[in-house]
Amino acid sequence: MKKTLLLCFFCLLAISQLWAAEKPKVSVGDDVTWYLVQMSNGKGVLTAQGDGEEVLTGIPMGRDAQFWKIEGSATTGYTLTSRSGLTLYTTTTKQEGMFKAGKTPNANKYFVWQTTTNANYSGDFVISPKANLGVYMNQWGGAGTGKKLGLWNDRSDANQPLTFVSEEDFEKMGKMLSLVPYPASVTKGDGSLSLSKIDGIVATGDAPLRYASEFASQAKRTLGIDLQVNPASAACAISMVADKTLEHEAYRLNINASGVEIVSADSTGFFYGLQTLKQLLPAAIYGKKLQKNDGWTLPYVEIVDKPNLGHRGFMLDVARHFFSKTEVMRVLDVMASYKMNRFHWHLTDDQGWRIEIPEYPRLTEVGSVRAGSFSNAGGASKFFDDTEYGRGMWYSLNDLREIVAYAKDRNIEIIPEIDLPGHMVAAVAAYPELSCDPSKSYSVRIDGGISKDVLNIGKDEVVDFLKCVLGHVAEVFPYQYIHLGGDECPTDQWANNADCLRRVKEKGLSGVNELQSWLVEELGLYLKEKYGKDIVVWDELLSHWNADNKVKPVIMAWNNINMSSKAADKGFKSIVVPYQSLYLDMMQVPMAQRDINEKYQGGWGDNWVNSVETVYNVNPVASLSGREDFCLGVQGNMWTETCNDSVELEYQLFPRLLALSETGWLPAAKKNWVGFYMRLQTQRSVLDEMGVTYATHYFEKPEQTAAQKAVEEAEEIIAAAGDYVGLPAADKKTAMTEALSELKGDMENADKLAALTASVGQYKKADITMPEEGKYYQILSASTYYKAKYEGSSLYASDNNVRFHYTKQYEPEEIWQFEAVTGGYKVKNVITGKALTMPAGNAENMTLTANGSVMKIALATKASGQYTYIPAVLNISSGGKYLTADCTGYAKSGTDAALCYQGTWRIVEVKDFTFMLKHLVEKCETVLHNAKPGEMGEPTEAALSLLSDEIIAPAKALIGKGAVSRSEYDKFLALYAQFVAMPRTSVLDALDEGYYYNLRNAYFTNYLAMASTSNTVQPRTMSNNTDAYQWRIRKNADGTVSIFSKVGDKPAYPASDAETKNILSEFIRHNDAPFIYEKVGNRYDRFMIDEFQDTSTREWENFLPLLGNAMAQSEQTSVLIVGDIKQSIYRWRGGDWEILHRRAARELGEASTETIHLKENFRSLPLVVEFNNRMIGKVVESDNTALNQLLAQAPPHALGEKAREELRDTLQEAYREHAQSARKKGLHPGYVNITHYTGEPPLIERIKALVDKGFRPKDMMILVRSGTDGAKVASALLDFKRRNTDPRYRFDVMTQEALIVGTAPISSFVIACLKLAMNPADSLSRAIYNHFSAKPSFDAELTEEEVVFLKSLRLFPPEEAFERIVMRYDLQERREEIAYLQAVHEQIINFCAGRVADIPLFLKWWDEQGSGRSLSVEQGETTIEITTIHKAKGLEKKVVLIPYCNWTLNPKSSGLSANIVWAESTDGELEEIGRFPVRYKTSMGESLFSAHYYREMIYAHVDNINLLYVALTRAVESLHIFIPQKGAKGPNVGQLILQNIAPEDGTVRLDGLEGSYSRDEAAETYEFGEFAGPEPDTHRKAKAAHVLLGDYPTSEPQLQLRLPTERYYEEEGRAELTPRDFGILMHRVFENAATTDEIYMAIEAMTQDGVLDEKEAPRLRELVEKALADPVTAEWFGGRWQVVRNENEIILPGSGTTRRPDRVMTDGERAVVVDYKFGDRETARHRKQIREYLRLLRQMGYTRTEGYLWYVRLGRTERVEEKED
Repeated sequence: MKKTLLLCFFCLLAISQLWAAEKPKVSVGDDVTWYLVQMSNGKGVLTAQGDGEEVLTGIPMGRDAQFWKIEGSATTGYTLTSRSGLTLYTTTTKQEGMFKAGKTPNANKYFVWQTTTNANYSGDFVISPKANLGVYMNQWGGAGTGKKLGLWNDRSDANQPLTFVSEEDFEKMGKMLSLVPYPASVTKGDGSLSLSKIDGIVATGDAPLRYASEFASQAKRTLGIDLQVNPASAACAISMVADKTLEHEAYRLNINASGVEIVSADSTGFFYGLQTLKQLLPAAIYGKKLQKNDGWTLPYVEIVDKPNLGHRGFMLDVARHFFSKTEVMRVLDVMASYKMNRFHWHLTDDQGWRIEIPEYPRLTEVGSVRAGSFSNAGGASKFFDDTEYGRGMWYSLNDLREIVAYAKDRNIEIIPEIDLPGHMVAAVAAYPELSCDPSKSYSVRIDGGISKDVLNIGKDEVVDFLKCVLGHVAEVFPYQYIHLGGDECPTDQWANNADCLRRVKEKGLSGVNELQSWLVEELGLYLKEKYGKDIVVWDELLSHWNADNKVKPVIMAWNNINMSSKAADKGFKSIVVPYQSLYLDMMQVPMAQRDINEKYQGGWGDNWVNSVETVYNVNPVASLSGREDFCLGVQGNMWTETCNDSVELEYQLFPRLLALSETGWLPAAKKNWVGFYMRLQTQRSVLDEMGVTYATHYFEKPEQTAAQKAVEEAEEIIAAAGDYVGLPAADKKTAMTEALSELKGDMENADKLAALTASVGQYKKADITMPEEGKYYQILSASTYYKAKYEGSSLYASDNNVRFHYTKQYEPEEIWQFEAVTGGYKVKNVITGKALTMPAGNAENMTLTANGSVMKIALATKASGQYTYIPAVLNISSGGKYLTADCTGYAKSGTDAALCYQGTWRIVEVKDFTFMLKHLVEKCETVLHNAKPGEMGEPTEAALSLLSDEIIAPAKALIGKGAVSRSEYDKFLALYAQFVAMPRTSVLDALDEGYYYNLRNAYFTNYLAMASTSNTVQPRTMSNNTDAYQWRIRKNADGTVSIFSKVGDKPAYPASDAETKNILSEFIRHNDAPFIYEKVGNRYDRFMIDEFQDTSTREWENFLPLLGNAMAQSEQTSVLIVGDIKQSIYRWRGGDWEILHRRAARELGEASTETIHLKENFRSLPLVVEFNNRMIGKVVESDNTALNQLLAQAPPHALGEKAREELRDTLQEAYREHAQSARKKGLHPGYVNITHYTGEPPLIERIKALVDKGFRPKDMMILVRSGTDGAKVASALLDFKRRNTDPRYRFDVMTQEALIVGTAPISSFVIACLKLAMNPADSLSRAIYNHFSAKPSFDAELTEEEVVFLKSLRLFPPEEAFERIVMRYDLQERREEIAYLQAVHEQIINFCAGRVADIPLFLKWWDEQGSGRSLSVEQGETTIEITTIHKAKGLEKKVVLIPYCNWTLNPKSSGLSANIVWAESTDGELEEIGRFPVRYKTSMGESLFSAHYYREMIYAHVDNINLLYVALTRAVESLHIFIPQKGAKGPNVGQLILQNIAPEDGTVRLDGLEGSYSRDEAAETYEFGEFAGPEPDTHRKAKAAHVLLGDYPTSEPQLQLRLPTERYYEEEGRAELTPRDFGILMHRVFENAATTDEIYMAIEAMTQDGVLDEKEAPRLRELVEKALADPVTAEWFGGRWQVVRNENEIILPGSGTTRRPDRVMTDGERAVVVDYKFGDRETARHRKQIREYLRLLRQMGYTRTEGYLWYVRLGRTERVEEKED
């Protein structure tokens, strides 16, 4: 017998070696030879795409597009034409020309071939254009499939060699063995064995006999082959033979004329041998029905096989979404078929607990149920279903045992996972006592991500709980490993939990970061000692694993494949499952290859793709060179946050799981992607027979005839045409069905094809059925778009809103009726009686109102890609807007009616009322089960009784009698509607005005609201329940409440207008706006809104109902809106001047509104007004003309005529009637100066000239466009101030922009020092430090001296640390930055005055707020104000100076501040995305977003001219405009000003207004009016001159600034902590602690914040323990006291002065006062102090008083009596 050795890849890949030297035969006439053109590197073949499209390398499938005929000669060159009729050509014959194929190629279609000069592919060819032999066909971007082909000039490049494989040679190779995973060795013989000859199967041993019986049964059921198990004799049998020399899982399979032999050492090998045999059999063996064929055969072959890796696994997460026993077993079946042997079962997580633990029943009763589901990723738009999920979705211990046995029969071991100690929200929701904060209310998590709610592993009870759970797991699962999770466990709560900190101390851990390692070690030892189990953990534990631990866990390397190498470094074995390639919840293919209706969107969003090829190409041991034994294996993980059902699950698994099976079975050297892809094609029929869902991207679609296509289309229509409204009449379907049957019986008949085609066309165009009045319907989403997969989601009423369930619920709220009216239907909800109402705007919520909107119902006909018709998919619309399902779960108005998208629906008649009543009962039972009577928003007892007594019990009795009629169902429907209408418990019902309450944050539960002395409400942790934490409630008549602090009975209210508008907006969004405004309107009759031009859309929508209500209540003028479009300069933060311009009048009613233009100016002198009138007029006129020209030049494809017309004259329209007449009169007409300067603006000289004229500094305001310009101006003025000696020109500077504290280098340096004190490894801060210190390198390491100094700063409060920094680095000498140094100091002082004086807290505040604050300076007579134009709106000054009047008109298109335009496209796939941010740039004008480009251009010009208008109109008497000659690029406001003034012979004219013109080397000057002094000030009052520090006061060696409360820092600190330093720190921990636990928590916090290092913390703990060893002191911190007050003030009666003891403890009538002393005894003074405290306590009513002096350093306490001895 001749045998040929086949390696594990397709034998075509060896063709290049067999035929490499053969040149292709030239085709002539009918003598045609077809060739595959195969690239030698990567093995892809040239594959033509569409006509005129680029040619790609493809996997050799023998398609017409891959076979090429060669014609021509060496003289003329050769042409290559595909069998699909396309000719190869290049876009150019020069380098980088690209290869295409088309029916009408260009002249570059002639090629020749030469041999390559690449030694690795010697003898192979390269292809060149005949016209240029110096360039060669090259695989663009590297070797592989799917690559473009271009011309490159390196003949030796490895991506160019190719061979020609003839069709004859391709066919000679025969059919490849269709095996996955491919065996390690295959030797194929000549011949085959007929299945009909096999008559028995021989096996011994329990497992082999079971396998034999199952195989025989399956073969008979599906193939019709009768195999006797262990027959007395068999001529040709399948024999299973034992060979103990083989390795575990290894087998040999021989098929020849004698029969089939499977040889193995154990049952697993026999099982795998049978799986290989099954794959060699017809795919029918995997099915469920008989498909007998006597011609079926098995090929002669010899296979020697074993796996490369022992762990070939798959992980299924059943916590996020549950999968039944049936589905789990189904997955196990497929795994077994492809020789996968490990099932990792993720049983618990934040989103659900799925395993029964009898001792803790609430784990499944409560922990399995969540309020909704995170159902669709949708990128940033997550869809959260509101449907309860998980009730009853858990496995009993018997369920688990059943699945374990099922898996064992298939040689699959199960690794159960209990994820701990994080990912335990479901557990703590069931048992809050397991958490770090049992007082908090927990619910099973809905969202994905990471929760900080973790187990309190400081409590022994929690560890016992875990041991109980793991004990059950160990008993049920009989295998070696249990997975303990260990990933994503935040330590935030542990760091503040007394139990956890105690555990840290007891176990000698360095901190809470080692707690998880300790727990895993504890549980690992428990499992090993009691059950003999080993553990598996996620790779996070590597980072904090204690080297002394005895347990050696297996690491699951998920963060990166290199984590397996890190595990090996610690001596741990690993299983690789890198998320970058083996997380199967990611997308299957990139976006360009996706179908609109993908069955699943990966849980990570569009850009996360793990394709079949990616999975296949993983090399599990890639990072373990020389240490491969440390890799146990590989697995894929399926996380199911957004994977809702088994269809989506299987779609994600297959065929990727097949690629994974081969990745684990074969070493990387034996794998080949092209070969796998070829074999994968034959597995499609196997998956079909198995009945699993799978993704089709990697399966070749067979070419179809016209008849096949017609049949497929008709069958798809018939399958989709269910029992829906919106279908054609039944006779149309009958006709199509008959025509289909006729054609299927005679597929070659052209007439029958034409008949079916015509019938399908008639069906699509036929009239459709409509809903009938009186009937009940459900409205179901037909959105199948993979980013909005809501198909089947049911529309329902929720109060007056319209929402949809992600899953069908069959609840009463989902029932609708259709009332036919003129023009359409009113769609009414049966429960509410209200009708669907379409909102006025787009993308707004649908509502339910009494009248409703007239809704049109029509067949959805707008195509989406290849989807041009789907039966019964409807659009429901009104006024051109469509009912649309939105990712928020609400129905909204929309404009997209396309098939597959959110604007499509199906209408289904409700017919089965027995079924509906059962679901009504289920709904009522769920409400009862979840009800919490007495809590806010919950049903009352009466309402619950109605459900129980009048619905549930009678309904169950009725259902038990048989079918339920519509009328019977209606009775219960009416009762349920009565329940819905009953009032719910309100929050007011539960509040008592006679009590004070603590207000606790619902999420950060350790924070309570505290009223501070600065009249702000701050979140604080409460050690003592003082008055500041207590609040009373006042119930108001309008249904609201007011909250008052016990301190001064002051009310709480929002701190800013922004907060108010957002609160109001949210309130309106969820309530009936007319009701709200009726309440407001009862109090106010008139409304005036000022500065209306800056109103945002949200603000307008908030107030529109209020204003409309006010106007409806009065016939007189009740609303006054005041605004100036020309001052609209806040578009960047939402302001929309179009609301004032047009929208307000339109929406309030044109007939009810009157517009009045204010024509008089009361601010400025006549000349200033006249100048502004003319200058603004000319600027607007010239720029408007330029903008109109720009619009006219825009090509039609970039800007449609409608959009062009809407934008034309926008600027001119905004400035219509802008001119004003001056009402202010003076001694002088006013003055305007325009200076066109070079270099820097002559600002100082101008200020001096103004002072000389009599203007005071306070009369002047400098306007800048940006804070950067303000800083430049302030720096120049301060520099002049320091240099100036003339008393006439002394002035200060006030600015909110220039003195932004964080902008100066000196500020950054001070903060960098403080950050380095906390963390010397902070590289960014070190770079700032080095730069300021002028070191040669930003990365330079700090010197030892610097480290010692910076470290010493940790001991001091921020104020003192700041002083030390100033002195050490002589910052007081940097006179040019003194103002910034003052600003930093003031921020530190202000921070410490109202907060804990702590450096880490200050730095956190600085990063969040302080760096952006400015120095607050009171304006005095000598102060010049600098401000931005935005902040100057509404202000005025006698003199205004604009030093940089040259800001650009166009939108910014580069840099960090480049404009972002929220654009949307109406073209192609981008339309699916909706609105998204696009960075503004010139190329945008030629893009799909061109209309947005032009709109942004126009509106940016309006914005910037508005800024000019605001700047020019701030001046009362004297306006000074400075325009630099260089600077701004592109058109700017300065250019506009200059082009509208015409100098001539010393004069200048501005639209008739005449002035003077002069020039010198430095500037050109234009003057209008008279440069005179100030107008008399009749209201002037004398004020003291304002003084600012011109130098910094700290210059002496000793500290000059010291706060009295910091009485312990009396001398220079040292870097090493002295005993005295430890005393200071001990005082800190004592002064904030009520109990011993809180002391240790404070030490832990100091360690976390960097105040203490790892060596110092234990020392401080030791000193504390020593200090508390005394029983007297131990009692003070023992936790028995009713009240503990640390450093609270005692007010002395009558004097108003205070005393402040360190600690006062009270318990009934007993009071103990303690003062801490850390120096030597000073008995007389200290005793006197304590006696005074005792007298005060006695006066306060305490009858048993004790006083103590605690000399902490001396370890002694002294009791002090009230009377002297």
